[in-house]
Amino acid sequence: MKIFSNKDIKIFFLAIISVLLMFMVVGQVVVVNITSDYKRALVQHDYNIAGYLQSMGIDKSKIPAVFTTNEDKYLLKGKEILNTAGYDFDTDDSFMPSVKLFQSKYIKTMFLYLFMFFALIIFILYVYFFRQQNKIEEASYKIDSFMNGNINVRLNTYEEGSLSKLFGSIDAMSTSLNTHILKEKQNKEFLKNTISDISHQLKTPLTALMMYNQILQEEIHNSEVIEGFVQKSQNELERIESLIQNLLKITKIDSKTIILNKNSVNIKKMITKILYSFETRAEKEGKIISIRGLENTNLFCDYEWMSEALSNLIKNALDNTKENDKIMIEWIETPITTIISVRDTGNGIHIEDIHHIFKRFYRSKFSKNNQGLGLGLPLVKSIIEQHNGTITVESNFSQGCTFTLSFLKLTNM
Repeated sequence: MKIFSNKDIKIFFLAIISVLLMFMVVGQVVVVNITSDYKRALVQHDYNIAGYLQSMGIDKSKIPAVFTTNEDKYLLKGKEILNTAGYDFDTDDSFMPSVKLFQSKYIKTMFLYLFMFFALIIFILYVYFFRQQNKIEEASYKIDSFMNGNINVRLNTYEEGSLSKLFGSIDAMSTSLNTHILKEKQNKEFLKNTISDISHQLKTPLTALMMYNQILQEEIHNSEVIEGFVQKSQNELERIESLIQNLLKITKIDSKTIILNKNSVNIKKMITKILYSFETRAEKEGKIISIRGLENTNLFCDYEWMSEALSNLIKNALDNTKENDKIMIEWIETPITTIISVRDTGNGIHIEDIHHIFKRFYRSKFSKNNQGLGLGLPLVKSIIEQHNGTITVESNFSQGCTFTLSFLKLTNM
């Protein structure tokens, strides 16, 4: 029965049964005492009658027969004799001292017996409800504490029973609320940091645009100056556009507001298509891009977002290499992972920067590339992690670097 899964109820019933058994035993003792007292009173009464009969001259040897005979004719004659004297079942107890004493004694005994019985039952009920009330009050106090901001408080759910199950459900609800509260705090902090980043990053190009606009107003008749600053303004506008687009992408990924459309994608075909958009730049800058890997290797991913991540890695390699440097893209497949690496022979990453390159807007003081926004690598990291993958980097300053993307094959389950 489910009711006995509650430890307190189980103890309560065991205590009640124990009390009942104890009073059954005590009751038996009381009955034995009553019988013994009745027997003693009866024998004393017979002693008294025997003595009286002897004093009346009846032969001593015949007196025991008076108390052992069981014939109805003597019973009727005796009844007739005593009834004439007013001695019958309706005789007042006051004329029968032994009966009155017997009655008085056992009324007190039964009263004490019943009083102890009900006192123990009431005590058991008190202890049971006292324990339950204490648990409820403790739970109420902790719930109030949780409502007042102490989100780490938990109820006692280590005991058995329905009350502990209820407390367990309340704990689960508080854990869920706690998670929700922490998530809301993280979202607010994320929004705060994003707004701060946007404000900080837009400040420089907007200041430049205001300055360019002022110069254009002052040099309105100088077409050569106008043409130069119009181009600079265009560059700043393109920078702002790129900044906003990248921020929107990384914000969507980090806030998990997008649903990845994962499919089995051929890695070689995806990388070949990505490289098509970088061919002109690579040829113009005299940089060599090569790929290597099995043609039938597939990756379970969102094609658009994975293309975005790989494009940023290739662009980063182009930004940090010089003429005649090489960029190598390789992929391998193991029984449990699929690995894609982007390696270059360019400038590499300084040891002081290698632990910060995935931070938003991080700009190295050692980098020769001053055009980057500092959003490419953070965006790559967010995309890879959204695919349940990992990204690592190995580099020696001035000797190139290698970015390695690792994906468990369990990702497609």
